[in-house]
Amino acid sequence: MIIINKQEVDITSLTVEDVNRCDFPKFTDAFLSAGKYTNGNNLNGKELEQLEKEYPDLVNQLAVESYWDIGL
Repeated sequence: MIIINKQEVDITSLTVEDVNRCDFPKFTDAFLSAGKYTNGNNLNGKELEQLEKEYPDLVNQLAVESYWDIGL
């Protein structure tokens, strides 16, 4: 369970961008561009940045999954 601002984040709603094959496997340019809380409210830019800082492994995991899904 991931909590930001005392609210649970819906991990399945997170969108990661800038997944480049030349950056494999670290994906240092990848970032979260969208996401929601489990109550349906959107995360704003600051909340997405906070999520990236507090859970960098999650961002990397999502980038790796995106890399394999789109077959770069």
